[in-house]
Amino acid sequence: YSIDDLCHHLRVSDIDSVSKVDFAILETNGSLSVIPKQESQTLLPDALISDGCINQEALQILNKDEAWLKNELKKKHISYIEDVLYCVLEKKGLYVIKK
Repeated sequence: YSIDDLCHHLRVSDIDSVSKVDFAILETNGSLSVIPKQESQTLLPDALISDGCINQEALQILNKDEAWLKNELKKKHISYIEDVLYCVLEKKGLYVIKK
């Protein structure tokens, strides 16, 4: 994607400026998902945990580590990563779906 391609796709989504975008994600099927700033609830759209597996890259982007994640899960009374189906960091904290 060039910046011109991105801007075109944003305009198609009724977004007139890159400054109004919190995240733009190129999906595996080639489509572009756009999350405007006012609608975004997450600090990072990638899951921190998916099907019991930690996404180390996402933690690194957030400048967090596994110890931080485990501590945050303990606050939600979750002791084992393997018990988590999905976990994402929202602006108000972790959103977790247990298996």
